[in-house]
Amino acid sequence: MIIFFQIIINFCLWFLISPVFAAEKGEFVIELNSTTFTELVISRKPDDYFLVEFYNPLCGACKNFAPEYARIAESFRGLFKVGRISTSPEDHKPITQQYEITVVPNIILFLPSNPKPIYFGFDNPRTPLMVTKWITPNLPIVITLNSIQEEISNYLCSEDNREVFPSRFLWLYGKESMEDMSMINSYRGLAETKHGEAVFAEVDVSGIEEEIGQQFNISGYPAILVVIGLHGTGQKFRVLNKNWKESIKDFWEDIDASVLDSIYKRTPYISLQSFTICFLILSLFIVCYFIRRTSKYNKNTRSELTSVSWGGDTKTD
Repeated sequence: MIIFFQIIINFCLWFLISPVFAAEKGEFVIELNSTTFTELVISRKPDDYFLVEFYNPLCGACKNFAPEYARIAESFRGLFKVGRISTSPEDHKPITQQYEITVVPNIILFLPSNPKPIYFGFDNPRTPLMVTKWITPNLPIVITLNSIQEEISNYLCSEDNREVFPSRFLWLYGKESMEDMSMINSYRGLAETKHGEAVFAEVDVSGIEEEIGQQFNISGYPAILVVIGLHGTGQKFRVLNKNWKESIKDFWEDIDASVLDSIYKRTPYISLQSFTICFLILSLFIVCYFIRRTSKYNKNTRSELTSVSWGGDTKTD
């Protein structure tokens, strides 16, 4: 009976927390080893960023942080690659020693053309929002995209409907629209003012204006295409043409009022550590309950047997 109840409870708990384990996989997180670390991180292109987490499979805090790290990787998809590497294999020891990794989980950001990465401070809470706020100011004020439709689509995360945070801005212009430099200078001024709060990019769409216009419903250039951070209403893109400064002002009020507030108030995933503690406590209560029931049942049975036996001894013909 005890085993039956344990199986039922285990099944129910696994069903409730299975999304946690699914989130740990992280489709945007690259599992690195000593070879791929050299190929992808150390030998990356001069303009590339790379975010790396050092972890240990036996570390409870690392397991706790895994789903959060997966969300961070998803937030920066299309901007740079995100990976993680275990510190436990023997052939990884030179890498951990080179970057002075003594505590895990440890997050470091490799910057373009810079062999020295920057480290996420241990005094800061490891949440997607805090890590995002740490990464974003280290990105370029304005990212220049290549005039390739695939690269533009990747930056705008147009292939899926998942949330994008921080919000992304893209200034689209052609050769003719470049004649009015005041507009693009205003955009770059906005990017400098709001650096660290959103991601800004620009691209020359000369030659692909029609394709981009049809894909994102843009009627004329120059234009600003905004990827709304939280698009739970179904709206993902916002196109700003004339009076874009006023539109951005309204948009930023929306960000301050709802987007960040929503991010702060999100219910986090249940941690594996919390689940393990709750599971052990619940299992202990169940075992104690059945032991007590079994003990009480055995006591009553012995009492009845003793009574019957005593009665048999005193019975006379």
